[in-house]
Amino acid sequence: MLKVKTLKVNYILNITRTVLSTLIGLLVFQYVNKTLGVDAVGKYEYANSIITYFVLFSSLGIPMYGIREIARVRDNELIRTKVFFELISILLLTTIISYLLLFFLIFNINSLNNYKEILILISPLIFLTNIGVEWFFQGIEDQLYITVRFIIIKAITLTLLFLLVKTENDVLTYAAIMTFSTAGSNIFNFFYIKKFINLTLIKFKDLNIKKHLKGILTIFLATISVSIYVQMDNTLLGYLVGDKYVGLYSTSNKLIRFAILFITTLGSVMLPRLSNLYEKKDFKSYNTYLEKTLKYILFISIPISVIFFSFSDYIIELMAGKEFLGSIIPMKILSPLVVIIGLAYFLAFMVLYPQGEERLYTLVVFITAIISIVLNIIFIPKYFHLATAWVNLIVEFLAVIIMIIMTKKQLLKINFFSFNNTYYFIGGILMYLFIVFFNNKNTLFTIGLISSFSCIIYLSFLYLVKESILIENKNKIKNYLIKK
Repeated sequence: MLKVKTLKVNYILNITRTVLSTLIGLLVFQYVNKTLGVDAVGKYEYANSIITYFVLFSSLGIPMYGIREIARVRDNELIRTKVFFELISILLLTTIISYLLLFFLIFNINSLNNYKEILILISPLIFLTNIGVEWFFQGIEDQLYITVRFIIIKAITLTLLFLLVKTENDVLTYAAIMTFSTAGSNIFNFFYIKKFINLTLIKFKDLNIKKHLKGILTIFLATISVSIYVQMDNTLLGYLVGDKYVGLYSTSNKLIRFAILFITTLGSVMLPRLSNLYEKKDFKSYNTYLEKTLKYILFISIPISVIFFSFSDYIIELMAGKEFLGSIIPMKILSPLVVIIGLAYFLAFMVLYPQGEERLYTLVVFITAIISIVLNIIFIPKYFHLATAWVNLIVEFLAVIIMIIMTKKQLLKINFFSFNNTYYFIGGILMYLFIVFFNNKNTLFTIGLISSFSCIIYLSFLYLVKESILIENKNKIKNYLIKK
């Protein structure tokens, strides 16, 4: 039986990785945007959005499906090994098909001529992502290995970036470095995994690939649909109005997504544990974890959203420069996504998914993806990147509403509709009013001071209404200090 670390340890490791990823990402983001400029950034993001589709196609739905299936059988070495080889066999086949299709398109579609070199440089992402089997390590909850490997790769990435990317002509070098940063570490995974599987236990004839196809394809439809309004916005912007607007939109969107990492980090830790509890029919623990996770998501996401909305102009100028001032309004529009996507992630991957109800999630994202494509095609030619921002916000919000309706019965069990959950939103409003009243954006110090005091207002209000997460953590700290 595998020795699984506690949720607390896994979350600390995961949040450490997220904090480092965000700090490094912001550092890279600021340096690259100011070094390469809006057009070069737009060119890279457009090419990356194309490769992302091939990564998604080749992986089918295995990254999410694999986490759940490995989590369910992690204590049985024979079944764990069997499931791993069944899934990796599918990945090898889809990887070959993806490369054949990609190179056919690169050398036969005229509109891709200007992106040929950069597409080829980024294309190793397909192979490296699939052999990385990150889903296996998340399924067995081995966060320590993932964290150590992550730190090493990011240190190498930063060194290469600052040494080799100096001007806007270095966009190809940047593309190669980011490919290494994103998936280069996955090579280590392929060798490290030998520790957790036993080749002597199974034979190829024992593998049953067919049994996974229905679950994989269901999740694949959901994944590709989500990517349509996550990546298609860049693709359509680049195709309809040019690289400049891709650069402006992707700048605001990427900064928002950095913040969302803190929300999805919690989810990536909870998903294997929730799947395992549901499989064991421990519904009491399952519902307890769900309710606590919801509160943490609201607790973290609302103040972040307020900060982004309130200081979007300063954030863009600081992180990207004056050339990207056209990203300010999109950032204001997208700022509520921190809360909305947090809720969407909760409903999809912590409520529906562990219960095997991914088909409902697939239906939701398929509908909203179609709406996203239609609205983007209609409005991008007239409103450019602002249209894409509004469409992104609308479809994500619509998806949350539909999933709430679908999961109402389960949500009642975890007090989703409790009035106590509105305290986070009330605290966020108080926080925003404080910022508006005292906002005097003269220096970074002033903004930091206003942000800090607004967060104190938020926490003070939650403490006064005895919000459970805050009180629980206060008591833990108090008990820890008493013991010391």
